[in-house]
This record gives sequence, C-alpha cells and structure tokens, in this order.
Amino acid sequence: MDPKSLHIWAVILSCTLFMSCSHQPIIYPDGGYDYPKNINNIDSNNIGFPISHLIGTKDSFMFACFGRFWMQAYSEPNLSLKPMGEDVFRLHYEDRRDEFIFKMTSDEIVVKERVKGRPYPEYDSTKLDDIERRHYVVLNSNFPLQDKKNSGKRKKMLDSLVMLYPQLLDPSYYRSLLEKSFIKSKEAFTFSTRKIKISKSKFHHIVNLINSSGYWKLPYRNECETAVADGYGLTLEANTSRRYNMAGMGYCPGVRKEFINACQELINASQLSSKIKL
Repeated sequence: MDPKSLHIWAVILSCTLFMSCSHQPIIYPDGGYDYPKNINNIDSNNIGFPISHLIGTKDSFMFACFGRFWMQAYSEPNLSLKPMGEDVFRLHYEDRRDEFIFKMTSDEIVVKERVKGRPYPEYDSTKLDDIERRHYVVLNSNFPLQDKKNSGKRKKMLDSLVMLYPQLLDPSYYRSLLEKSFIKSKEAFTFSTRKIKISKSKFHHIVNLINSSGYWKLPYRNECETAVADGYGLTLEANTSRRYNMAGMGYCPGVRKEFINACQELINASQLSSKIKL
C-alpha cells in the first residue's frame, strides 16, 4: 500500500475512533447527592436542597431564603430537586465587578452575564416596628444564636434576649423579619444571554475533566487557609439522571488545581478565556 493510501486509512480510522468515543455514555464517579424522594415536602426555593443538612443552619437558611430571588432574576431552575432530562452542568462565577452563569448541556453552553443591578431585594428598616428592628440587628450579626460560641458580656446579653424573646432561636422568625423588610431594588436587575454551540466531543472532554478532578467527592464549601482580597467565588452544580452535586470555592492559589482547571475549560469553551482567568 502506498504512503498516500496509508495516510487516508489513518485519517478514516482516527475519525471512526473519535466518533465512537464521543458517543460513549459518560460514567460518573461515586459521590454527589440523591434527589429528594418527594419534592412536595420541601422548599422548592432552597437551591442545593440535598446538602442542606450538611452545610450548617446559616448556609441552609440563606439558600432557602434567598435562592428564589437568584433563580427568578436569572430565569434559572432549581437543579437540586430532580433530573432535568439531560445532563446539565451550571457554573456560577462572581467577583467584585462581574457575575456570570455558564450552563452546559451536551450541545451548547448558555452564558448569562449580569449587566446591572443585583438579583436580591433591599432591606428597609421602616417596614419593621421598634422591637423587630432590634431583633433584626441581633439576628443579622449572630444568626443562628444557638450556634454562636460567645463568652463574657456578649453571651450574657444574648442569653438574656433569648429568655425574653425565645422566638430569636426560630429560623422562621428571622425569615419573617426579612420577608417583611424586603423591598424591590431601586435599580432594575438585567442580564444578557449568549448561546455557544459545542460538539459532543467538547462536552465529553469537559465532563471528563470535571469527573477526574475529584469534584464528586468535594465538600460543598472549600475554604482557603489564607483569605485573598479582591478574589472571586465560583460554584459548580451537576444535574445527571442519578445524582446532583454542588461544590464551590473562592480564589485559593494552588488549591484544587484540577477542579479549577476543569472550570476554566468550561469558561474557555464559552469564549471568555480572555476575561476570566481562574
């Protein structure tokens, strides 16, 4: 067989292997969280529901209280409740100036970028009476009171308040104060949307990077040993036919490199590598 024929057959074989690999089903590692068995019994606004019992009262409360505003503002579904019908990966990136959502499926990435405003309401103290305002100030700094490791005068003060107002220990009371004091933000929230088509092979490549990064075994929050000012925060969610997962971290140089590289590859495929460098 002449060299030209050999080259043609090599190209055909490579293409065949490439197409075969890109159509292979993705095998996900162990890890992640089961979907709830009955979503009628839970708060559908609570983003990240399956991990609520693992992340502490405060984080769980914030998910439940503020999750709906974020989802409604960006027209995003709650990925933690049930399978979406196809594998979905959603990366949320935010720094001091910008906020992006990258939602990847097998053939496209939808990029949403905040243009102006914030997705959350503002606080108006005039909506509360005098006692409620005092309670709000206490809870805003100390919630949940039962988890605080206070001592000395501060502990005595908080213990005295709880004796007088036991409702301070009830998360639903704090939520009622927030709900009562919320007002619509003065600046309307807007975002832009772009759609980027990707190949099945690119999708498989990025998912394989995610799977091999240890993502499915990562804790929900990955803390830095040393806080870095003016950094970023990112959270990656996965919704597959079997499991949900969520893991996030801030700017931690040299930490979780494989996970960060996988997230960067998703950003690169979204044509934003020049703007966002993790």
